[in-house]
Amino acid sequence: MAAKKKAVRKKKAAPKKRSVGRPRIPRLKPPPKDRVVLTPAKKAKAIAFLRDPNTPWSMIGAAEAAGVTYKCIWENQKKDPEFADQVAEAQELYVQRLREIFHDRAVNGMPGGINATKFSDKLLLVLLRRYDPSFHETTNVNQKTEHSGAVRLPDLKALGPKALKAAQDLLEADDD
Repeated sequence: MAAKKKAVRKKKAAPKKRSVGRPRIPRLKPPPKDRVVLTPAKKAKAIAFLRDPNTPWSMIGAAEAAGVTYKCIWENQKKDPEFADQVAEAQELYVQRLREIFHDRAVNGMPGGINATKFSDKLLLVLLRRYDPSFHETTNVNQKTEHSGAVRLPDLKALGPKALKAAQDLLEADDD
């Protein structure tokens, strides 16, 4: 005869207590997939975004424009040297545009209010340092300041014995 098994009832687990602290915020959109294939069409969208003069140069923005993750763009740059060259070329174009804007602001100034133009000496100095090697040199300026007249010291008795001793040591070291 087969032994009958007794049905064992499992106790229901007590509901989990919620920890005290900040409430959980539900995710609004699912995390992006890491293994999205970067097709030639998506590569073209990413490069077009990077070359667009009206957008800031951003790899994250290029990834969003192509519909992939930043990691996908980064990995494809490592795998595909042609794509990496296109990204580097787009970056060079962006840097060139920044240089043109920088030069224009340094030389022609910027609008600074009603009928006023603001010029920046710092921008001109940076341009000079870039094109003139003599501005790269650092100059050491050693100045000695001499003082004539009376020097009023605070009441030394109020300093205390340790501070007074330290002041005397400094004065003696200065005389040597």
